[in-house]
Amino acid sequence: MKLSYSVNIVTDSGLGALLKKTKDYLDDYWPVVTSVGEPIYFCDLDKTTISLAPTPNANYPVVFTFAKDNPYLTSNNPTNNIIEYYPDLLFNACLVEQARFSRMYEAMQIYEQMYQQRLQGIQRETDRERSDNTAPRHIAQIDENRK
Repeated sequence: MKLSYSVNIVTDSGLGALLKKTKDYLDDYWPVVTSVGEPIYFCDLDKTTISLAPTPNANYPVVFTFAKDNPYLTSNNPTNNIIEYYPDLLFNACLVEQARFSRMYEAMQIYEQMYQQRLQGIQRETDRERSDNTAPRHIAQIDENRK
């Protein structure tokens, strides 16, 4: 399963996104690990550990934001994010496949357009959320509680 993520720290000035770099880059950028500062970069050390540079000068709350592929549907796993949040996308995809199976090619083209329009709308919505400089609601609540 593919997993992509970002790492942020919560500071007095708000949420700070850390930039992902290689371990070699962090070692070159911050060779003396006993020196401290506000972290700017992170790297993966292994599947469960990250390293920060500069070495944190305080205990910062860390916020991980991730996106992963949807799991396959099985009898033990009857739902996923597409079914829960985008049922109309799934419905349009089913209509395309039904029309293809029934050899209703004109209907298939119409359903395919409906599917593509909905998919593009979801992609625009997701891109807007990812590029928005404001924190998601649950992160904004953490920040408000600190004041």
